Amino acid sequence: MMILLIPKGRIFYKFEKKIKNIVINKKPRKFLLKTNIKKLKLAIVKQEDILFYLKKIKNCIGILGYDYILNSKKINILINKKKIILKKSEFFNCNLCLIRKENDIKKRKNFIISTKYSYITKKIYNNIKKKKVIKINGSNELALKINISDYIVDIVDTGKTINENNLKVVYVLKKIFPIFVFFKNNNTKKAKNIIKKINEDIKL
Repeated sequence: MMILLIPKGRIFYKFEKKIKNIVINKKPRKFLLKTNIKKLKLAIVKQEDILFYLKKIKNCIGILGYDYILNSKKINILINKKKIILKKSEFFNCNLCLIRKENDIKKRKNFIISTKYSYITKKIYNNIKKKKVIKINGSNELALKINISDYIVDIVDTGKTINENNLKVVYVLKKIFPIFVFFKNNNTKKAKNIIKKINEDIKL
């Protein structure tokens, strides 16, 4: 049996919406959900726990957002050591953006960025000395609105939150998409076959 770990929230919602022929038999209080792919079950978990389960479960594939991978020091170390394999999926795309207030056109030598994505933001702006990155796990728009920060770095999907709060995208820093992740030599051939089936189903 192979287990596919899917994060709660945006990724699971988009995955469920986009797949056409993979049936998920959802039942209340069931931790492992059956599918119509032979010997494939789904588990919906927190994105922060996926790496833990990938290490503990032998036949296991995880789906992570590229934003999460970029912002995780642990995962980047594993990638550099070539211990995990990454396979791109395209059941949705969005952007990691630098955002400011719509009417704020002031140019700054010193500036503050608030973001959930502090690790990748510091890497992107590593060459700019007169900047400060503040980590806030959510509602970064509030920090911008009440002048705690000059910019925020956040995910933009539909753009609805940006428009409703009179904010503006300054730069698209990274294209963001889901990525299948599994450990090298962890039933690699079977994992690749399942990922291929899922990607083909999404493209239909």
